[in-house]
Amino acid sequence: MIKKDGAWIWSINPENRQLIVGKLIYEAPASKLDEVFPKIDELVNQGKIIRAKYNPKRNLEIDHLPFNKPCLIIYSEEKGSPQIRDELVSIGLDYTPTWKYEWQTRIDWGEKGMLRKESQRQRNLWEIMKKTE
Repeated sequence: MIKKDGAWIWSINPENRQLIVGKLIYEAPASKLDEVFPKIDELVNQGKIIRAKYNPKRNLEIDHLPFNKPCLIIYSEEKGSPQIRDELVSIGLDYTPTWKYEWQTRIDWGEKGMLRKESQRQRNLWEIMKKTE
């Protein structure tokens, strides 16, 4: 099931309750992510992927996330699952991902976290830009 939430487009299977240990992070052109995401949604619905989301970086007014390129997040219960990577390559996503544990994400987005600070900085810059228009 595909849902939109702010800057993110999600694929969620509410029946899949697997433990999420971390995520594979892919940076790729938005056009490529648009192309493969319906296929990723099928993999989520089949239970082969726990959950996925992507950010095409199209709406900077609502997107203050601290990265500059479109990205895809594939949630996983094991680091570097070869089955998941094989599935993704088979649907045309042949980019090299970065692995990140969920505990690291919680730290990075926590009160003093690096990603939280960068996101706030970008939000502040956006507000300044809007005021100067």
